[in-house]
Amino acid sequence: MKPSRLAAGAAGAALAAKSRLLIACAATAMAPLLWGCGPAEEPRYEVHGTVRFQGQPIREGRIALSNAARGVHLNANVNPDGTYEVKTYRGKGIPAGDYVVSILPPVLYAPPVGDPWPFIPVKYRDPATSGLKLTVTEGDNPFDVDMKR
Repeated sequence: MKPSRLAAGAAGAALAAKSRLLIACAATAMAPLLWGCGPAEEPRYEVHGTVRFQGQPIREGRIALSNAARGVHLNANVNPDGTYEVKTYRGKGIPAGDYVVSILPPVLYAPPVGDPWPFIPVKYRDPATSGLKLTVTEGDNPFDVDMKR
């Protein structure tokens, strides 16, 4: 005798309910592994300063800080008075460590004609040639840059 459609439907519904319950239990058991039980957020320390070219504050640009070993790469915009403050989506500051630094032109949405930023010498645009290094330590970390030709 063949099972009725009603019996087959009831068996399928019971299997689906068990599957949902199993998935819910597994998700509940895995939740602590996904959030809350990992390492605490790393402390961040403030970095700020002024970027100058031959003693005069630059009016636009970016300062880039990079720690390749830790995978930390950040840019901060330079304000019209030459000052900057490093921030992340979590707020002010960056993790402690050694950073190489470069000074970059502002982000453009169209290619410039020539070099409209002679106040940012080419050597400072590359962390390998800028010669700028910063060690971020606990507390406040002022870092001023005065670029020379």
